[in-house]
Amino acid sequence: MNKSEMNKNKFSFIWISIIVILLIVVGGIYIYSNKTTTPTPTTTTTTIASTTTLTTSLMVSGMQEYTDAHFGFSFWYPNGWQVTTVTNPPFGAQIQNGTIVRKLSVGNASDTWAIVIEEVNSPTRTITDTGGAGPFGPVTYYFDTSSSIWMTVTGKLAAGVPFATTTANVSINTIGGLPMFSGTSRFDTTIIPISTSASDGNFLVISDGGTVNATALAKTVTAVNPSTIPSITVPISVTEQTQIIQAEENAFAIVNANSKTSTEVPTITSLQPTESQVGSIVTVNGTGFLSTNTVLFGGGPINNISSADSGTSLTFTVPNSVGADCQQGKACPMYERLITAGIYAITVRNTNGTSNSISFTVNPQ
Repeated sequence: MNKSEMNKNKFSFIWISIIVILLIVVGGIYIYSNKTTTPTPTTTTTTIASTTTLTTSLMVSGMQEYTDAHFGFSFWYPNGWQVTTVTNPPFGAQIQNGTIVRKLSVGNASDTWAIVIEEVNSPTRTITDTGGAGPFGPVTYYFDTSSSIWMTVTGKLAAGVPFATTTANVSINTIGGLPMFSGTSRFDTTIIPISTSASDGNFLVISDGGTVNATALAKTVTAVNPSTIPSITVPISVTEQTQIIQAEENAFAIVNANSKTSTEVPTITSLQPTESQVGSIVTVNGTGFLSTNTVLFGGGPINNISSADSGTSLTFTVPNSVGADCQQGKACPMYERLITAGIYAITVRNTNGTSNSISFTVNPQ
């Protein structure tokens, strides 16, 4: 190889080296440029309105908590009472726009039907209490998804009251922040929405037969999945929660006390007065009376008579008529017998038995 060829090869090597270096520099600049200009990923955060959070360590003397995780709710009730699944309670609301999934009775030994709770599932997220024998039904509650407001439809054409749609009253809430709507059945009824979704809604319908006030229990209802409930929720403190539960305990204290140890068959010792007219109030003195008793007036029942002083007295009003003494599960004749002047046998019956009989005289009007 001559000298000119060697110079030529050397010159070619220099140019190749320069090209390689330029490629490395340009590539590095390109990579760095793309690295610094890559957009930062954005994150969208959806905020769900907070709801009342109940403490898991809440303890209230004389009370216990019942939880139905499947249907999604809980409530408080007195110690010594029982919660039982039932099929044919003696009372309850008359519900439309929903299917009753299950019925519960809440009561004690002397009054197993004190409160009835109906679990209602509605595919339209709407519930209607037809009013039964009440004069003001029906009433419908539904959640307006466009405005996120609970609405109510009321009216009774038969009574001359036109139907009207208004915003529902959500000012009364449970300790879980759930709205408490009033039913119109002849029984004291509270309707509580406990969950809603795009496909359906779950409601509780809580009624009582008159021996206790079911509203006290309804106020203690909470939801297992509160974030699914379109409602206004007012967070309350543990102290306020406890006070509301204690208020229920106090409301049921007399009923609860009467049921703890009483197994005594009722006995009548006297009537005050022993004679009077229809419409008069009569006091029955004796022992063994419970929170719920039936006074048999000449064999006709006067139901749901309570004793509020440790079972030693009760009062009833002399009726102007009585029906048949129908026993649950048996055929019952439908009639009313007018109470006219004369002598009638008075007895008291409860879950412990039937008392002796004492005569009462109905005087002419």
